Amino acid sequence: MMRRLYRQLDHALEQWKETREEVERVGGAFWEVREFQRLPGVGPIAAHVFSAIIEEPSRFGSKFKLWKYSQLGITDRTSDHKPLGYQRLDRRGNAELKNLSYHVWRTACKSTTGPNPIKAFYQQSRLRTGSVRHARLNTQRKILEAMWLIWLRCRPFDPNKFAQTQPAALKEQAAVESKGSKPK
Repeated sequence: MMRRLYRQLDHALEQWKETREEVERVGGAFWEVREFQRLPGVGPIAAHVFSAIIEEPSRFGSKFKLWKYSQLGITDRTSDHKPLGYQRLDRRGNAELKNLSYHVWRTACKSTTGPNPIKAFYQQSRLRTGSVRHARLNTQRKILEAMWLIWLRCRPFDPNKFAQTQPAALKEQAAVESKGSKPK
């Protein structure tokens, strides 16, 4: 029984390797796939999946429409301009894009060592919002926006534009919060 399981595992690994080579061969003709991989946390599979799902970047008129399509848009219900509940993420759209942006965020912020623009943006957003969840969602939106703009504008990824340098006030606030004291 164990031999059969190991044969199945070997076969599955071989198929996975062949599939990955095929995906990279077919996707090699698309310049945007190579460019997406310059973002920290974006591997070959994520780059190909984004390219395949979006198909044509001009189909989204704004980043907000992309976010909504990716289940990262904020929605609320109203009746006669009165709120019926809390704001929440829109459930309609493509869950795979939301999942892709989550995995890119997790890889860039949690699995890589050293500074990178995604990690810097996440930390800035966390200071600004005071919430881990909102900072993560902001970063996921920013990742999708960056990939979309690379493709739409036919420009390479610029890490300096992804995460702006922190203003002095945010740096001071971060230093104060890390010490646990109040500013004077």
